[in-house]
Amino acid sequence: GDMSTLESLMIPNPHDALVKAVFGKPEHAQGMLRAVVPAALAETLNWSTLTLCPGSFVDLALMEQHSDLLYSIMWRDGGEVLVYFLFEHLSAPPKKDALIAYRLLRYQVRIWENWRAEHQGAKSLPMIMPIVMYHGLTPWSESRLFDAVFDVPASIRPAVAPYLMRFAYLLLDLSEMSDDELRDSAMRTALAKLTTVCLKHARTSEDF
Repeated sequence: GDMSTLESLMIPNPHDALVKAVFGKPEHAQGMLRAVVPAALAETLNWSTLTLCPGSFVDLALMEQHSDLLYSIMWRDGGEVLVYFLFEHLSAPPKKDALIAYRLLRYQVRIWENWRAEHQGAKSLPMIMPIVMYHGLTPWSESRLFDAVFDVPASIRPAVAPYLMRFAYLLLDLSEMSDDELRDSAMRTALAKLTTVCLKHARTSEDF
């Protein structure tokens, strides 16, 4: 069962294994995702259709820093939504030149390319909800807006704004959440709550 899953995770990247063992199961992912996506979105999705998609979209060189999971879920009235979950294993926020939003854009384009290969002739693309989970020692400091990466003078931004790529990612920063908040969250399953508390404390507690 779930405890044997946890006990078997003594491998080189235990955070990666833990995230995938727990949140790779729709019953645990569902509560976590419902708790963090905008309420209006959560209400319009058919959560019984939540499915884990195979594969990873992370750059090979960044596998030690990132884990990722991609879920597919249907709108209540048909059509598909993709939820992309990127897990940051860094102990501190990424360096300024890491451009996490830019990495996320590349990963999303890879996801759409895969999706189009499987849905030839489709006239539209599914929306992707990008979520970053971080459990470092200090709060996240990077902008969550992709267009913050552009070097454009503030005075000219309004004129060129319609032509700039724009999206934001949803950030789940465990370093900012108290244990009570995690325990009382709407994550639904006890294992999902336990996992987030474990990830939060794994970096600091000697008796972890």
